[in-house]
Amino acid sequence: MNSYIYDLLKKALSGLDISELPEIQLESPKVAKHGDVSTNIAMLLAKPLRQNPRTIAQQLLDAMPLDPQVLEAIEIAGPGFINFRFAKEYVYQQLRAIIKEGSDFGKYGDITSKILVSKKTKLKASIVAKENAIVCGTEFAVQTFKALNSKIKIKVLKKDGSKVVKGNKIINVNGDAQSILIAERTALNFLGFMSGIATKTRKFVDIAAPYGVKIYSTRKTIAGMRQVQKYALTIGGAHVNRASLSDFYFIKDNHLGNKEGLVENIKKIRRSKLKKKITVEIDTIKQLKKILNQKIDIALLDNMSEKQISQCLKIVKKRFLCEASGNINLKNIKSYAKTKVDRISIGQLTHSIENVDFGLEI
Repeated sequence: MNSYIYDLLKKALSGLDISELPEIQLESPKVAKHGDVSTNIAMLLAKPLRQNPRTIAQQLLDAMPLDPQVLEAIEIAGPGFINFRFAKEYVYQQLRAIIKEGSDFGKYGDITSKILVSKKTKLKASIVAKENAIVCGTEFAVQTFKALNSKIKIKVLKKDGSKVVKGNKIINVNGDAQSILIAERTALNFLGFMSGIATKTRKFVDIAAPYGVKIYSTRKTIAGMRQVQKYALTIGGAHVNRASLSDFYFIKDNHLGNKEGLVENIKKIRRSKLKKKITVEIDTIKQLKKILNQKIDIALLDNMSEKQISQCLKIVKKRFLCEASGNINLKNIKSYAKTKVDRISIGQLTHSIENVDFGLEI
């Protein structure tokens, strides 16, 4: 769903008189009334455009058509944040599509429940946290139950982003017993998977925040589940890296196979008609020194030690942003954050996740 917002903003930004645009950053607001997605792009543009960020935000808002089938509202808040609120039916459509593609109900449904549970049986139950966590995926769970039986009564007790402890009730369900039992595992899988991402992400974010370091995701996500994973990342407090391969140029070591060299690759991209930000993957300090005078936006310092990161920051002297990545975990994140590198991207936020344990208690 965030990809829709990216595309909307990109079209609006194309109408501004500016040669190079800052990176679009989307976040999930901590306060529900501020919408589903928020961006600070207007504030980032204030200095280069020499305008009040709220004025810029209004220009962007005027350039973004409001499709009521997708967005309920686009609003300006505070010093210049732009907040987006999805139309509920659009969210439900996206969730239903995911549930339909990934369900394991089978050709005949839950054959066990159909035999052992009467169609007339009603059930009251609660989804309960079996461990401390950051909750994420409640609407996915709700729509899973609704997909089986729209008459099931559901009450969400803990919204996405809430901190819960073992024993807290997350969702109450009341209705047809067969439908609830059939949907149970799929609903719990969504909650467990997404809360696992949000919980782990929040741990990294909380450690890095005191040093002014932002946590970013990587593109190590699963096709068909990327939007789900990215949503969970934002609930945990991380920033999403690229929504797609066309968001910005990313020169990796594999691109050096063209034998033209790193500097020439940068120059070739800068000559391109398509103007986007440029990120360059750097493996050694020697490589970094070669590109110091090149106009890039981010140097991704790959698999470097904390000491090497500090050396790189002294060499760069804020010419461009520096991003640390590779082999960074909860044991060493603090020492990397202490270097005050601009940002840290972590693949294990999506590829090495332990599901949070939830259960349906009757």
